[in-house]
Amino acid sequence: MVGGQALGALCVLDYVPRQWTAEQIEVLEDLAAGAATELELRNALDEAEARAQAETAVRRLEAVQRVNDVALRDLPVEFLLEKLLDRVQESFDADTATLLLRDPDSGHLVVKASIGATNDASTQVTVPAGRGIAGRIAATGEPLIVNDISKVEVMNPGLRAEVGSLLGVPLFVEGKIYGVMHVGSRSGREFDRDDVKMLEMVADKAATAIETARLREREREARLAAEAGNRAKSEFLAVMSHELRTPLNVIGGYSQLMLEGLDGDLSAKQREWLGRIRDSQQQLLAMIDSILQFAELESGRDRAAIAHVDINEFLAGLAPRLSADCAEAGLDLKIDYSPVPAIAIADKERLGQIVSAVMANAIKFTASGGSVSISVSSADDFVRMAISDTGKGIPAARLTEIFSTFVQLDQSTTRRHEGLGLGLAISRALARAMSGDLEAESEEGVGTTVTVRLKAVRGDWGRTV
Repeated sequence: MVGGQALGALCVLDYVPRQWTAEQIEVLEDLAAGAATELELRNALDEAEARAQAETAVRRLEAVQRVNDVALRDLPVEFLLEKLLDRVQESFDADTATLLLRDPDSGHLVVKASIGATNDASTQVTVPAGRGIAGRIAATGEPLIVNDISKVEVMNPGLRAEVGSLLGVPLFVEGKIYGVMHVGSRSGREFDRDDVKMLEMVADKAATAIETARLREREREARLAAEAGNRAKSEFLAVMSHELRTPLNVIGGYSQLMLEGLDGDLSAKQREWLGRIRDSQQQLLAMIDSILQFAELESGRDRAAIAHVDINEFLAGLAPRLSADCAEAGLDLKIDYSPVPAIAIADKERLGQIVSAVMANAIKFTASGGSVSISVSSADDFVRMAISDTGKGIPAARLTEIFSTFVQLDQSTTRRHEGLGLGLAISRALARAMSGDLEAESEEGVGTTVTVRLKAVRGDWGRTV
């Protein structure tokens, strides 16, 4: 009986009939009471152990959650380390907490953050692998409990003065030693296996958080460096373009004055030479204008004047000039207009520049006797203008390069076609500035199709997609 309730029964049996004496019954009752007490004690111990295990599990989860709360924040690495150690110290009720990370070049451990220590030197220590407490942990990849720090080698003299006992665990990233984390107690507290398990769980979360923060920081630094480089490049190109325009304008102006005979009559040969000078000046000026526009596009200073443009009407207006350009190169031009309204969101001037650049490429790389075709279609909330040629085409492996800046597929100094390789790069940037895009398809020996894709206006002109 326990608490007035029967737990069970205790019986003794004999092979033959017998009369049990009162003394024997009393002994059996005492044995039953003792067994009940033992069972009650065992149950109490089991319940206490279960409660302790549950409390330990809760404590571990709370510690991991504290670290997670910090790990999920987008913090600078140094600030993140301090916050992580603050949570670790709180979770373990420790006097000190220290984090050492492995230097990838030397392989040594370097103290990156430490809290609770009064000795400033604790954050200026480098620990070789295999030496001291942290070095042993890094070398073995195993946790280490030091209940009496005075009996082991330490690389930081201040550590022996600061703590009496210490628990340290390795940090891993992708199966490799990343660093070491340890907590210390001044009172000589004895750390146990539960503490080890909890610190290992915390260290695992911390290692992932630190590496993620480091990667974010490197990515941020690389992006800022790239942006700074792009700004410097754009500013240089803008300044260079403006500076070159002045002498070129002077060359063009004086050439024109001489051709007009302002200082006397010229011979036919002199007029021919001056004409070549002026043609070269115009060619250089066009290249500089391209560089200047590219710089403005990269810097975001170029702004498109967006409007609703009827692409059929727009293309009909360009047709006479495009036909003349093709005829001069010995090419046929065919234009297929959209049978349904093809109203796009675009800047007419910028769109004209895109068509001129794409047509110039098509004419340049198509031999006399070939053809160029333009087709307009409207579907899927987009208006498309596809410009196709029967030129030599582009190798599939190099198709993506045609939209890169300063790229010519023929990079040799003896190439037949001149240019900076900016036309299609600028054209794609202009198309994207109008919320559209420029795409290309090509088959070597068959030809190339470049498609200008623009957002369409649906229904009446006041409603856009």
